[in-house]
Amino acid sequence: MRLPTINGSINHEEVNRMVDYFIEHGGNYFDTGYFYHNGQSEETIKKIRDRKISQGRSENS
Repeated sequence: MRLPTINGSINHEEVNRMVDYFIEHGGNYFDTGYFYHNGQSEETIKKIRDRKISQGRSENS
């Protein structure tokens, strides 16, 4: 998955918005092959996923 960048680095703020939109509209699969951003897309999506899972748990507590 190609992610938006700023000056060669992944734009995490924009990726967060993209992921929120994607999930809100029923998306549930991310292609994060290593060749996308030399493995950084996988790490970025994993961090966002973990944050969202954590937020969901705290909202349900």
